[in-house]
Amino acid sequence: MPRRMRGYWAMPDCGTYSQALIITRHFYLQTGHKGSQLRPIGPIAKRKDYWVIPVAGVVRPVKVTADGQLTIGILAGPNPARWPHRWRDLLLNDRQEYMACAEIPTILPPPLVSAMKHIDRIDDACRADMGSACRHALFDTADKNKNGKISPQEMESAAVDLGGVALLAKHRVVSGPMLDQANDDDMRAADRLAKRFMPNGRGMSYAEFSGFVAKAQSQRLDDALADIGTLIQGFRP
Repeated sequence: MPRRMRGYWAMPDCGTYSQALIITRHFYLQTGHKGSQLRPIGPIAKRKDYWVIPVAGVVRPVKVTADGQLTIGILAGPNPARWPHRWRDLLLNDRQEYMACAEIPTILPPPLVSAMKHIDRIDDACRADMGSACRHALFDTADKNKNGKISPQEMESAAVDLGGVALLAKHRVVSGPMLDQANDDDMRAADRLAKRFMPNGRGMSYAEFSGFVAKAQSQRLDDALADIGTLIQGFRP
């Protein structure tokens, strides 16, 4: 996505909002009162002062103004065979307007915010397969304090991030209660794995982590990776 579109956005503004977005280079997360959805995103055309972008499965015109407003246009009829050169020439029926936010809108679930901070790097590293580059990216993401080991607490945090993305990849929209339940289940599963692979909480080195998925024999982990594979091809079994 264009750099000026990346970041946090809220509708109608950053003080009072009913929806919020995170837009990265390759993905967007949208959260409202009904739940959250995560999808790949990328422009399919560039015009003079706007882009043509698939939004929630529908191709829309999208522009960003200098005062920090992102506008998604809703056309009055079907999409044109040839998109106008300028935004002012679009025949719009409605529009959605978001404001750029310096602070993270609180409606966005923290585990998903955490996952979105790393999703582009993981997508770049794991697009082909879960080889060395992918394993290093996953390990570095989980090793939050950068001490060269994944602690039991870091494993729990990584499991929640991974599980949240997997849940969103599997379902079109995920409600808050669904996400909370998945987070609890992922933490319990990670705690069981930590007790097996990190006796006395000693942490897991990269050498130990590199074969972890196969050794874990965790159906929940395998299912999560398969679900993420619908977003990031290298995760597919």
